Amino acid sequence: MSPRSFWILLLKLVGVWILFHAIDVVPQFLTLFYPSNYSQLRYDNWGIILISLIIVLIYISIVRLLVFRPDIVIDKLKLDKRFDEEQFSFNIHRSTVVGIAIIIIGALMIMNTLPVFFREVYFYYRSETIDKMGPGIDLTSTFVDLCKIVIGYLLVVNNRQVVNYIEKTRRAPALDTEHSENIDNDQTKP
Repeated sequence: MSPRSFWILLLKLVGVWILFHAIDVVPQFLTLFYPSNYSQLRYDNWGIILISLIIVLIYISIVRLLVFRPDIVIDKLKLDKRFDEEQFSFNIHRSTVVGIAIIIIGALMIMNTLPVFFREVYFYYRSETIDKMGPGIDLTSTFVDLCKIVIGYLLVVNNRQVVNYIEKTRRAPALDTEHSENIDNDQTKP
């Protein structure tokens, strides 16, 4: 399996994952079109309906891009250029496995947080415009979710730097231990 085919497979899986998460989010947006009282469908709701349609279009675009056109994402982010091996085999170097794990963790962070973030933004916008709840909404969880998305993105894009840092810190204590053993052995020799 080449790095490019690995990324195609992974991006298609991410697209399907986002599609399944969209199943949770999209019905909430559709409730805007069917108010319980038809007199509630005022011009105040059109802003929320527009935002909702934009978010649904973003979901559709992301799913379409990831499932049907993953080559564009691979080329833009240069995902297949960050691997030393041309082909993946079962005897992959440890740093490659760590890199793949970091990418998967970052992608999972994004996939798990993105629908929740959109939902919280939607509820915040709705509370500010329709419900007029005002300062009663706490934006802390929205900020935390935004941070998770950014961290996940940084893990995916900068996985090589994270792997290098992990490998460097993994080797550093081993060198200190070997050095102290050599000093102890030198002192015990007559």
